[in-house]
Amino acid sequence: MIVVGLALAACTTPEAAPLPATAGPNSLPGGSSAHGAPQQFVQIGESFPYRLMSHCGIKYATFAGQNWVAEQTWPDPERVPDFDGKVVNDGFVSGRVVLLDDRTLRFKVDPATIAGKPTEVIFHPTDVEIPLCK
Repeated sequence: MIVVGLALAACTTPEAAPLPATAGPNSLPGGSSAHGAPQQFVQIGESFPYRLMSHCGIKYATFAGQNWVAEQTWPDPERVPDFDGKVVNDGFVSGRVVLLDDRTLRFKVDPATIAGKPTEVIFHPTDVEIPLCK
């Protein structure tokens, strides 16, 4: 088991739904979220809304107190115009994150937010310290 709480950090910010207060058969014990609120358990397979910071590219994430590295790195994706026809790039990509197992984290991009790829990013645990964006 790994210790978990929600936080895609260094280049991410979560919009996490509340987590279950009790463990299920596929739960991992919690830590705290990026907002400091205690999180008890994350169910493997349960997805949560996220805004993944991407202005310095998509390569690393922090989730559940663990650093993760993308299988494939991506530049900051091109944004699509909003309902007013304006292109807004605040440095984040909206989508959902799910812990598939203790070695695989998937971020699925909201297709209404970017043009082209990536549509999803697969991450795996790493011991690398995530560098700051420059």
